[in-house]
Amino acid sequence: MQSQPSLLSEAQTHQLNGLLNTVDQLTADSISGWHQSLAEEIHSATSRIQGLMVSTSQQDLVGELAKALDTKQQAILSTLAPPLKAVEKLVLSGHLNDAQKIKLLIELGRTYELLTQWEAALDRFDQAFDYIADDPAEKAKVLKSIGGIKSKQRDFREANKQYQASLAIYEELQDFYQVAQLHINIGWDEFQSGNYSETIENYNLALSLAQTTEGAERLVADVSMNLGILATVKGDSNSALSHYEQSVDVYTEIDDERGLSQAYYNMAMLCVDTK
Repeated sequence: MQSQPSLLSEAQTHQLNGLLNTVDQLTADSISGWHQSLAEEIHSATSRIQGLMVSTSQQDLVGELAKALDTKQQAILSTLAPPLKAVEKLVLSGHLNDAQKIKLLIELGRTYELLTQWEAALDRFDQAFDYIADDPAEKAKVLKSIGGIKSKQRDFREANKQYQASLAIYEELQDFYQVAQLHINIGWDEFQSGNYSETIENYNLALSLAQTTEGAERLVADVSMNLGILATVKGDSNSALSHYEQSVDVYTEIDDERGLSQAYYNMAMLCVDTK
Protein backbone atom coordinates (compact mmCIF):
# COMPACT_ATOMS: atom_id res chain seq x y z
CA MET A 1 0.00 0.00 0.00
CA GLN A 2 1.45 3.33 -1.03
CA SER A 3 1.69 6.06 1.60
CA GLN A 4 0.01 9.36 0.81
CA PRO A 5 2.34 12.26 0.03
CA SER A 6 2.75 14.89 2.72
CA LEU A 7 0.36 17.83 2.52
CA LEU A 8 3.11 20.30 3.48
CA SER A 9 6.67 20.18 2.26
CA GLU A 10 9.54 19.98 4.76
CA ALA A 11 10.44 23.62 4.05
CA GLN A 12 6.83 24.78 4.51
CA THR A 13 6.51 22.89 7.79
CA HIS A 14 9.80 24.36 9.02
CA GLN A 15 8.70 27.91 8.14
CA LEU A 16 5.28 27.50 9.78
CA ASN A 17 7.02 26.26 12.90
CA GLY A 18 9.20 29.39 12.83
CA LEU A 19 6.09 31.56 12.49
CA LEU A 20 4.45 29.84 15.45
CA ASN A 21 7.59 30.31 17.56
CA THR A 22 7.61 34.01 16.67
CA VAL A 23 3.94 34.43 17.64
CA ASP A 24 4.61 32.55 20.87
CA GLN A 25 7.55 34.85 21.70
CA LEU A 26 5.56 37.99 20.92
CA THR A 27 2.55 36.96 22.98
CA ALA A 28 4.29 35.39 25.97
CA ASP A 29 3.23 36.90 29.31
CA SER A 30 1.20 39.65 27.62
CA ILE A 31 -1.81 38.14 25.86
CA SER A 32 -3.84 38.04 29.09
CA GLY A 33 -4.21 41.82 28.95
CA TRP A 34 -5.58 41.89 25.42
CA HIS A 35 -9.16 42.18 24.31
CA GLN A 36 -10.64 38.72 24.82
CA SER A 37 -11.86 38.29 21.23
CA LEU A 38 -8.39 38.99 19.79
CA ALA A 39 -6.69 36.72 22.29
CA GLU A 40 -9.09 33.90 21.45
CA GLU A 41 -8.63 34.42 17.72
CA ILE A 42 -4.83 34.24 18.02
CA HIS A 43 -5.06 31.08 20.13
CA SER A 44 -7.45 29.55 17.60
CA ALA A 45 -5.24 30.54 14.66
CA THR A 46 -2.08 29.03 16.10
CA SER A 47 -3.99 25.87 17.03
CA ARG A 48 -5.25 25.49 13.46
CA ILE A 49 -1.77 25.90 12.02
CA GLN A 50 -0.43 23.36 14.52
CA GLY A 51 -3.26 21.03 13.57
CA LEU A 52 -2.31 21.14 9.92
CA MET A 53 1.30 20.41 10.80
CA VAL A 54 0.23 17.41 12.91
CA SER A 55 -1.92 16.18 10.04
CA THR A 56 1.09 16.47 7.77
CA SER A 57 3.31 14.42 10.04
CA GLN A 58 0.65 11.74 10.60
CA GLN A 59 -0.58 11.80 6.98
CA ASP A 60 -3.96 10.51 8.19
CA LEU A 61 -6.10 13.35 6.87
CA VAL A 62 -4.51 13.93 3.49
CA GLY A 63 -6.56 11.45 1.49
CA GLU A 64 -7.88 12.77 -1.78
CA LEU A 65 -6.38 16.25 -1.19
CA ALA A 66 -2.96 15.16 -2.38
CA LYS A 67 -4.03 13.53 -5.65
CA ALA A 68 -2.83 16.46 -7.73
CA LEU A 69 -0.43 19.31 -7.06
CA ASP A 70 -3.03 22.01 -7.74
CA THR A 71 -5.51 20.39 -5.40
CA LYS A 72 -2.82 20.00 -2.78
CA GLN A 73 -1.82 23.66 -3.06
CA GLN A 74 -5.42 24.84 -2.84
CA ALA A 75 -5.98 22.66 0.23
CA ILE A 76 -2.95 24.22 1.93
CA LEU A 77 -4.04 27.77 1.09
CA SER A 78 -7.66 27.31 2.09
CA THR A 79 -6.64 25.72 5.38
CA LEU A 80 -4.03 28.34 6.24
CA ALA A 81 -5.78 31.50 4.99
CA PRO A 82 -8.00 32.17 8.06
CA PRO A 83 -5.34 31.53 10.74
CA LEU A 84 -2.72 33.55 8.86
CA LYS A 85 -5.14 36.47 8.58
CA ALA A 86 -5.76 36.22 12.30
CA VAL A 87 -2.03 36.25 13.05
CA GLU A 88 -1.69 39.35 10.86
CA LYS A 89 -4.10 41.20 13.14
CA LEU A 90 -1.29 41.29 15.67
CA VAL A 91 0.48 43.92 13.56
CA LEU A 92 -2.45 46.33 13.83
CA SER A 93 -3.49 45.37 17.36
CA GLY A 94 -1.39 48.00 19.14
CA HIS A 95 0.21 45.32 21.32
CA LEU A 96 3.52 45.09 19.44
CA ASN A 97 6.36 47.57 19.13
CA ASP A 98 7.96 48.28 15.75
CA ALA A 99 10.74 45.71 16.20
CA GLN A 100 8.19 43.01 16.99
CA LYS A 101 6.04 44.02 14.01
CA ILE A 102 9.06 43.77 11.73
CA LYS A 103 9.89 40.30 13.01
CA LEU A 104 6.33 39.04 12.60
CA LEU A 105 5.89 40.58 9.13
CA ILE A 106 9.14 39.02 7.90
CA GLU A 107 8.02 35.61 9.18
CA LEU A 108 4.65 36.06 7.48
CA GLY A 109 6.38 37.13 4.27
CA ARG A 110 8.58 34.04 4.30
CA THR A 111 5.53 31.86 4.97
CA TYR A 112 3.61 33.30 2.01
CA GLU A 113 6.75 32.94 -0.11
CA LEU A 114 6.97 29.22 0.62
CA LEU A 115 3.27 28.93 -0.21
CA THR A 116 4.12 30.58 -3.58
CA GLN A 117 1.86 33.52 -2.77
CA TRP A 118 4.27 36.03 -4.23
CA GLU A 119 2.15 39.19 -4.01
CA ALA A 120 1.11 38.47 -0.44
CA ALA A 121 4.76 37.87 0.48
CA LEU A 122 5.86 41.10 -1.19
CA ASP A 123 3.15 43.03 0.61
CA ARG A 124 4.32 41.76 4.02
CA PHE A 125 7.96 42.54 3.24
CA ASP A 126 6.97 46.04 2.07
CA GLN A 127 5.07 46.55 5.33
CA ALA A 128 8.08 45.41 7.32
CA PHE A 129 10.28 47.87 5.44
CA ASP A 130 7.91 50.71 6.39
CA TYR A 131 8.47 49.99 10.09
CA ILE A 132 12.27 49.90 9.81
CA ALA A 133 13.86 53.16 10.89
CA ASP A 134 17.61 53.11 11.41
CA ASP A 135 18.44 49.40 11.41
CA PRO A 136 20.56 48.79 8.29
CA ALA A 137 20.81 45.03 8.86
CA GLU A 138 17.01 44.69 8.88
CA LYS A 139 16.75 46.87 5.77
CA ALA A 140 19.27 44.69 3.96
CA LYS A 141 17.44 41.52 5.00
CA VAL A 142 14.08 42.76 3.69
CA LEU A 143 15.56 44.08 0.44
CA LYS A 144 17.21 40.71 -0.15
CA SER A 145 13.90 38.92 0.48
CA ILE A 146 12.08 41.18 -1.97
CA GLY A 147 14.81 40.55 -4.54
CA GLY A 148 14.40 36.81 -4.08
CA ILE A 149 10.68 36.95 -4.83
CA LYS A 150 11.20 39.19 -7.85
CA SER A 151 13.70 36.63 -9.11
CA LYS A 152 11.15 33.83 -8.73
CA GLN A 153 8.71 35.97 -10.69
CA ARG A 154 11.47 36.27 -13.34
CA ASP A 155 11.52 40.04 -12.99
CA PHE A 156 15.31 39.97 -13.01
CA ARG A 157 15.75 43.71 -13.49
CA GLU A 158 13.79 44.52 -10.34
CA ALA A 159 15.42 41.64 -8.50
CA ASN A 160 18.85 43.03 -9.34
CA LYS A 161 17.79 46.48 -8.13
CA GLN A 162 16.75 45.07 -4.74
CA TYR A 163 19.82 42.84 -4.49
CA GLN A 164 22.17 45.74 -5.27
CA ALA A 165 20.54 47.90 -2.58
CA SER A 166 20.91 45.06 -0.08
CA LEU A 167 24.48 44.40 -1.23
CA ALA A 168 25.53 48.01 -0.62
CA ILE A 169 24.31 47.82 2.98
CA TYR A 170 25.93 44.46 3.71
CA GLU A 171 29.24 45.67 2.24
CA GLU A 172 29.12 48.68 4.55
CA LEU A 173 28.36 46.38 7.48
CA GLN A 174 31.20 44.08 6.33
CA ASP A 175 28.88 41.08 6.48
CA PHE A 176 30.80 39.11 3.89
CA TYR A 177 28.68 35.97 4.21
CA GLN A 178 25.64 37.89 3.01
CA VAL A 179 27.69 39.71 0.38
CA ALA A 180 28.81 36.34 -1.02
CA GLN A 181 25.25 35.00 -0.91
CA LEU A 182 23.96 38.01 -2.81
CA HIS A 183 26.61 37.62 -5.51
CA ILE A 184 25.43 34.00 -5.90
CA ASN A 185 21.84 35.20 -6.24
CA ILE A 186 22.78 37.90 -8.74
CA GLY A 187 24.93 35.44 -10.67
CA TRP A 188 22.08 32.93 -10.88
CA ASP A 189 19.75 35.58 -12.28
CA GLU A 190 22.37 36.59 -14.84
CA PHE A 191 22.73 32.92 -15.78
CA GLN A 192 18.98 32.59 -16.33
CA SER A 193 19.12 35.73 -18.48
CA GLY A 194 21.92 34.24 -20.59
CA ASN A 195 24.51 36.79 -19.42
CA TYR A 196 27.34 34.33 -18.85
CA SER A 197 30.19 36.80 -18.42
CA GLU A 198 28.28 38.59 -15.63
CA THR A 199 27.44 35.19 -14.16
CA ILE A 200 31.08 34.19 -13.93
CA GLU A 201 32.05 37.58 -12.52
CA ASN A 202 29.53 37.31 -9.69
CA TYR A 203 30.28 33.64 -8.98
CA ASN A 204 34.01 34.34 -8.77
CA LEU A 205 33.39 37.23 -6.37
CA ALA A 206 31.17 34.99 -4.25
CA LEU A 207 33.73 32.17 -4.25
CA SER A 208 36.59 34.48 -3.27
CA LEU A 209 34.59 35.88 -0.35
CA ALA A 210 33.19 32.54 0.79
CA GLN A 211 36.62 30.92 0.86
CA THR A 212 37.89 33.56 3.29
CA THR A 213 34.75 33.86 5.45
CA GLU A 214 34.34 31.68 8.50
CA GLY A 215 31.27 29.46 8.37
CA ALA A 216 30.69 29.97 4.63
CA GLU A 217 31.62 26.45 3.52
CA ARG A 218 28.15 25.78 2.15
CA LEU A 219 28.43 28.86 -0.04
CA VAL A 220 31.72 27.54 -1.43
CA ALA A 221 29.95 24.30 -2.36
CA ASP A 222 26.96 26.14 -3.83
CA VAL A 223 29.15 28.35 -6.01
CA SER A 224 31.19 25.35 -7.18
CA MET A 225 28.01 23.52 -8.20
CA ASN A 226 26.63 26.58 -9.99
CA LEU A 227 29.92 26.97 -11.86
CA GLY A 228 29.55 23.32 -12.84
CA ILE A 229 26.05 23.99 -14.19
CA LEU A 230 27.34 26.95 -16.18
CA ALA A 231 30.22 24.90 -17.61
CA THR A 232 27.75 22.15 -18.56
CA VAL A 233 25.59 24.61 -20.46
CA LYS A 234 28.65 25.97 -22.25
CA GLY A 235 29.70 22.43 -23.22
CA ASP A 236 32.89 22.34 -21.13
CA SER A 237 32.38 18.90 -19.58
CA ASN A 238 35.85 18.61 -18.03
CA SER A 239 35.49 21.91 -16.19
CA ALA A 240 31.94 21.01 -15.17
CA LEU A 241 33.04 17.70 -13.68
CA SER A 242 35.86 19.41 -11.78
CA HIS A 243 33.45 21.96 -10.26
CA TYR A 244 30.94 19.25 -9.33
CA GLU A 245 33.68 17.21 -7.64
CA GLN A 246 34.74 20.28 -5.66
CA SER A 247 31.16 20.78 -4.50
CA VAL A 248 30.92 17.11 -3.49
CA ASP A 249 34.07 17.44 -1.37
CA VAL A 250 32.68 20.41 0.56
CA TYR A 251 29.13 19.06 0.87
CA THR A 252 30.63 15.84 2.25
CA GLU A 253 32.75 17.79 4.72
CA ILE A 254 29.74 19.71 6.09
CA ASP A 255 27.41 16.67 5.88
CA ASP A 256 24.91 18.34 3.56
CA GLU A 257 22.97 15.42 2.09
CA ARG A 258 20.64 17.62 0.04
CA GLY A 259 23.57 19.39 -1.59
CA LEU A 260 25.26 16.06 -2.24
CA SER A 261 22.18 14.60 -3.89
CA GLN A 262 21.94 17.60 -6.23
CA ALA A 263 25.64 17.47 -7.06
CA TYR A 264 25.54 13.72 -7.81
CA TYR A 265 22.42 14.21 -9.94
CA ASN A 266 24.16 16.92 -11.97
CA MET A 267 27.22 14.71 -12.40
CA ALA A 268 25.02 11.82 -13.54
CA MET A 269 23.27 13.99 -16.13
CA LEU A 270 26.68 15.20 -17.33
CA CYS A 271 27.68 11.57 -17.83
CA VAL A 272 24.51 10.99 -19.84
CA ASP A 273 25.17 14.04 -22.00
CA THR A 274 28.75 12.98 -22.72
CA LYS A 275 27.73 9.32 -23.13
